[in-house]
Amino acid sequence: DRNFNTSFYDTSKGGNPLLYQHLFWFFSHPEVYVIILPVFGIISECVLFLTDKDRLFGQTSMTFASIWIAVLGTSVWGHHMYTAGL
Repeated sequence: DRNFNTSFYDTSKGGNPLLYQHLFWFFSHPEVYVIILPVFGIISECVLFLTDKDRLFGQTSMTFASIWIAVLGTSVWGHHMYTAGL
C-alpha cells in the first residue's frame, strides 16, 4: 500500500485492514510448515534405512494425513480470526 500508492488496507479510502491478516495466513504462514518438509523426508529415509523396510507409509494413510493437515490448517486459520472479531 505504502510503496505502490494503493488503498487495499486504508479504511479512509474504502480499504479493509483485515485483508492483510487474511493474506498473511493464506500465503506467508504456510511457509513455516513448508520449511520443515525436507526434515520430515530426511527422518523418514533414516527410519527406512535403520528398519530395513521398503516402504514406511501406505498410500491410504498418507491420503488421510494430507486431508487432516488441510482440516487442521483451516481450523487454525479460523481460530486466529477470532481475535479480529470475525
